[in-house]
Amino acid sequence: MQHLSLIIIQQLIEKDKLFQLIYEEYGSPPLWSRPEGFESLLRIILEQQVSLASAKAANEKLKNKIEIISPENILLLSEDELKQCYFSKQKIKYVNGLASDILNKKINLLELKSLSIDEIRTQ
Repeated sequence: MQHLSLIIIQQLIEKDKLFQLIYEEYGSPPLWSRPEGFESLLRIILEQQVSLASAKAANEKLKNKIEIISPENILLLSEDELKQCYFSKQKIKYVNGLASDILNKKINLLELKSLSIDEIRTQ
């Protein structure tokens, strides 16, 4: 993965020299990887339109409340309990929808690995 990152950086530098200045100043961007699954998707939802520190705080508050982050455990929480974990109304809707769709087998996370990006978007 590191090697691929350097190839992509080189391609960006060749397209626009501004990227070379940025690379020389700051180096390579971090390579974040996450385990596959519901907990990572929940974390991505929490990170939307807020600082990473805010999302981390919400995730930690949630972990302290339910210990194991799973679709089943999320759906056991009330809206007020999720709000106490710093979830907005919209994020509660997204997370509950995702949890429900996984449990109702509308979304199969294991199956998604074998689909193309377009097929995943369609789902």
